[in-house]
Amino acid sequence: MSRMLLTLTLGLAGCGEKKPPVPAPVQVDTEALYLEPVPAAVGRMTVIRPDRTWTGPARVAVKQTRSPLVVEAEDLELAEIYEIRVESESPVAFGQVVGTIAPDEGTFSREGDRLGFTLERSMPTEVPLHLELVVDPSPDVKPRPDDWMRPGTTLYYGVSFDDTPITQIVPMALTVRVGAGSDGSRMLSWKADTDPNKQLDVTYERIESGRRQIPAAQVSDGVVHSDAFLRGDDIADATSIFLSRRTLADLKALGGAAFHDQEVGPRGVLVRQGTLPVTIQADDGLWTIDSVVAYTHGGQGVYVIADDPEHPLLVSATRPGYQMKLLAIGRPVRR
Repeated sequence: MSRMLLTLTLGLAGCGEKKPPVPAPVQVDTEALYLEPVPAAVGRMTVIRPDRTWTGPARVAVKQTRSPLVVEAEDLELAEIYEIRVESESPVAFGQVVGTIAPDEGTFSREGDRLGFTLERSMPTEVPLHLELVVDPSPDVKPRPDDWMRPGTTLYYGVSFDDTPITQIVPMALTVRVGAGSDGSRMLSWKADTDPNKQLDVTYERIESGRRQIPAAQVSDGVVHSDAFLRGDDIADATSIFLSRRTLADLKALGGAAFHDQEVGPRGVLVRQGTLPVTIQADDGLWTIDSVVAYTHGGQGVYVIADDPEHPLLVSATRPGYQMKLLAIGRPVRR
C-alpha cells in the first residue's frame, strides 16, 4: 500500500460546553495504524482432506497469466500456500506442482475476469486433497453490507510481537468465529497460534483455542476491554474484539469515552482522533468499512474501530509489545 497522509479532525468535548472546540486538523500517517494493505487479488477457497474441511478467504497472487497460468492461494487459517498451474485451457490440463506425485486433475473456468478451479491433488502420503478456488484478480471495492457481522462470520486477524521480528513479516494467526446469544450476549469461538515465548517445547503445542461469552451488559455498556484469550471456556467481564456500543457512541458524540484496556494501563479515556475508510477482504471481494481512529494513554493504545453502532469491531489495535490487525472476513454459508 502506498504511503498516505490523512487529514483527521480532532474533536474533544470541553467541560460544560454544548459544542466541543474544533482544533486545527492534524496529519496522521496511515501506515502507523497497522492496517493490512489492500490485496490486488482475492479468492475464496475450500480445502477438503481427511483431517480437515475448511472454506474461507484466500490471499491470492496471480504469478503468471500466460500459458502456463500460475496462481498461488494462501489459506488464511493455517497460512498454507497452494500453487495451481494450468498448462492448457482447451482442453483443460493442469501441471504438476512441487510436493505432489502427479499433475492435478479437475476443471478450470473463466467468467469475465474471474477464475474458477476445482481439482484433485495426489500427495506422497496417499492422502487425497480436494481444492476449490474462485479468484477475482481485479476486485471492485463495495461498501460493507448491513449484515456483515451475521452469526457465523469468521474474523482472520494477524498478530505481530515487537520482540519476535518474524511475526512482523508473517503475523501469527488469531481466528475468531462470531455468534450471538438469545439474551444479547456475543459468543466468540477462537483459535490462535501460540506466542513463541510461551510455546511448549516438550509437547510442541502450537495452537490454542477456546470460547468466550461476552455478556449482554458488556456488549452494550462495557468500559473494560481485553483481547488476551486463555484456553477453554470463559464468561468475560470485559469486551473483546468488539468495543461496547456505548463506547463507540460516546466517542462519536463527545469525542471521548471512559475506557480501560487491561493490556495497556489503568482506566482512562479513549480519545477520538478522526475517521478513516478501511478496505478489507471479505471472501472473494473487498469491502470498505468506515472506521473511527482513537487512542488512549497518550497513544500507548491506538485503535481503528468499525463505525457500526451494533458491531464496533476492532479493525486494528496497537498496544505496548504487540499489534493486531484484521486480515480478512469469512462469510458464513447461507443455507
